[in-house]
Amino acid sequence: MVANGVRAAPLWDNVRQCFVGMLTITDFINILHKYYTSPMVQIYELEEHKIETWRGER
Repeated sequence: MVANGVRAAPLWDNVRQCFVGMLTITDFINILHKYYTSPMVQIYELEEHKIETWRGER
């Protein structure tokens, strides 16, 4: 998002075929901050996570 100068991006649900929310730069920073401070999760593991998982943890 930052590389493209975008501050927020719509979230598309492939199953429901509709937009289900927005992901902001702040959301992304909060996710990175949470996992950076947790030694149990390696940063590369974030590639395996789904946004719906992060939304459920708020």
